[in-house]
Amino acid sequence: MRLISQVVILVTFISPSISITGIADIGNFRNIILDRHNEYRRSERASNMREMEWDTSLARKAEQYARQCRYERPARSNVRGENLFFDSGYAKNWHSRRKMMVMAESHRIGCGMAHCATMGYGRNNVRHSSLFVCFYSPRGRLIGNYPYERGRSCSRCPKETRCRNNLCSSLYSSDSPANIVAPNPPRDSNTVVGPILPNSGPLSSTDKQYVLLVQNRMRENKRLRKLEWNNILEMWASYVIRCDVEYPGPRQTYSNFGKIDRSQAVQQLIYEWADEGEDMMEPSIRRMGCAAMACDRKRQLTCIYDDRRY
Repeated sequence: MRLISQVVILVTFISPSISITGIADIGNFRNIILDRHNEYRRSERASNMREMEWDTSLARKAEQYARQCRYERPARSNVRGENLFFDSGYAKNWHSRRKMMVMAESHRIGCGMAHCATMGYGRNNVRHSSLFVCFYSPRGRLIGNYPYERGRSCSRCPKETRCRNNLCSSLYSSDSPANIVAPNPPRDSNTVVGPILPNSGPLSSTDKQYVLLVQNRMRENKRLRKLEWNNILEMWASYVIRCDVEYPGPRQTYSNFGKIDRSQAVQQLIYEWADEGEDMMEPSIRRMGCAAMACDRKRQLTCIYDDRRY
């Protein structure tokens, strides 16, 4: 899928989450943003390409910039780069520096989005637009004519990184699999709530790996087809998830919901769903996508499944 198409889909899904203040809650979509960038970066023939990580400080600055409702580049900075996109329903524009998205040294990203009743666009104004802004850091530099060193993936990873999925990933990333305990069957439901785990809100990339892993182990035990993760279903799950109401996904999909103590790994819910014979064990389904959010001392997980073929 072309990058511009991915951005249009992303903004379409985020737009309904814009509050009455005009600000969108990007938190539930940050993993999708990271995945899209890292897929794009992984497709380059780069030997030193860093894996993108989310930066809350950059996200806050991007949101502040989006709230100004001016479709123009900020003053040039030596420490960060940027990309902008707007959608007014009848007009779309992607003000993109492609090189920023594949700048090997730029490994932190933060994005923000705002709804603008009136947005400045050159000498004109555009009404009722959604402005999407991403900031990248560090800004990075060109190596000859390229924003990276050409060569075999991960063959020239910088110090303090290691190769993960053909990208140079920080050794100290909070999503490092080395920091995650392998899933175990759920403890008794009466267990006292322990300390809240860090990052126990939206799903991390590692959360998704374990949710899918446990899901497929349960299905293998029943000799059912393995599922594959689908980013569009993940977007739908991020759109419908709520703390107080359990909304299903689109028609002709299956949905599972549940809450778990934020002191426990989110994939524990999958064991409970399997024991209860929930929709995740439907023989015909092929794909899944999930989202999570913090709800006080609980964590809500919503997963959507369908039977479409790729």
